[in-house]
Amino acid sequence: MSDGTLKIIAKKENVDGSNYTSARLNSKKQFTFGKIEIRAKIPDYKGKGIWPALWMLGNDINSVGWPACGEIDIMEYVSYSPNEVHFTIHSTANNHVKGTQITSVPFLWKP
Repeated sequence: MSDGTLKIIAKKENVDGSNYTSARLNSKKQFTFGKIEIRAKIPDYKGKGIWPALWMLGNDINSVGWPACGEIDIMEYVSYSPNEVHFTIHSTANNHVKGTQITSVPFLWKP
């Protein structure tokens, strides 16, 4: 944390046999209604192996598992598709394992 913002930064370093480290943030708050605001900066990097994302999982993931708990990808930048930002919904009926996920690529990103 600095200047009122949380910074999650991927670093090239060797830790326990991994060449890179990063982090994730899990909220303990469960929402039914409301509004959440997020501002995120995508790394100015093209290359293999990065996958910055903002997503939400159903609160019942520990009892029903994925994809039954549901997942909403608010923003996903996958380096194998370098000029696209994805917004995706995963569920039991619609998920990447079955090839039936519901995905939108509303704009192209140019770093």
